Amino acid sequence: MTNTNAKNWDNYWQGRASQQSGNALIEVGIERNHELKKFWTKVFSNEVKSTKVIDFACGAGSVLEHANNLGFSDLSGLDVSEKALEVMSQKIAGAKTICAPVNLTGLESEAYDLAVSQFGIEYAGDKDSLFKAFKEIYRTLRFGGKIVIIAHTTDGVIMEGCLASLKQINLIKESGFIERSQQVFTALKEPSEKTNGEAFYELTQKLNDTAQPIMEWLKSYPELEAEKTKNEFMRFAYHLLESSHRLITHHTNYSETDALNWFEGMKEELEAYKGRMLSMTKAALSSQDISDLKEKLAAEYGPSKLDFEELKTLHFNSNTKPAAWVIRASKP
Repeated sequence: MTNTNAKNWDNYWQGRASQQSGNALIEVGIERNHELKKFWTKVFSNEVKSTKVIDFACGAGSVLEHANNLGFSDLSGLDVSEKALEVMSQKIAGAKTICAPVNLTGLESEAYDLAVSQFGIEYAGDKDSLFKAFKEIYRTLRFGGKIVIIAHTTDGVIMEGCLASLKQINLIKESGFIERSQQVFTALKEPSEKTNGEAFYELTQKLNDTAQPIMEWLKSYPELEAEKTKNEFMRFAYHLLESSHRLITHHTNYSETDALNWFEGMKEELEAYKGRMLSMTKAALSSQDISDLKEKLAAEYGPSKLDFEELKTLHFNSNTKPAAWVIRASKP
């Protein structure tokens, strides 16, 4: 994983953990999906509680959280983001944390019974980096150990959502809404010639103009409240509009410093979310990518040294398109 990606994910997890940010993206997202919970509950229920588990690219530890809830205690999470590991440590007492890239972990060989990853290992970088990441998993796994991985697919509902979110992110960024809101708030808090007559009117008109395309996008959904329960970025956009309006309308109730810090926090959340969406689209794997990976691993170790099960897909609810790949293998 590149330093840029590491920074994007640090920003993302810092935003989710921060008490000073807009908090619009806290505790929401793919990792909270009910189908994923069912999947991992079944995986861990088939293992003995003494199983030594490591999660590669663990993020904030949502997979290990399922294991912990089922009574597993020997849990390790590896991630390139220190912020993500901090969030995980707060949720899972006693879990070991390793801050390192998945393709160069520095971990002891043959140390774990079960290696897992959920929307993580594919973020290693290019296909060569992904190959090296799987070699690290193989090296750190005991003989008889298992690998269970949920990975992004190039042809699925999550990819569709990422592309839609990127379009919406660009809509908000290009509108200049946050910057205009800051200008109006500052003008209200610092009375001057800018708050009198036409100059201030122009500021507010420009703010209304920047809000218009965002409002039109939100109003394009006839069942907005229902859609917000499914679409985390829509919640973010709605939160941005609603809270900005409240800050400006009731500006006397807020200090200028706190309000401007809030606007800056929303910019950071927006940028972190964009970084995450870009990372997800670049990380997604095709069936050919996985076939190529298996061939390279077979050539490296021999076909009998890493036994892959048939490639399967995971579906969310009643969607006909898959949500993710399910990659399973064992080290005989």
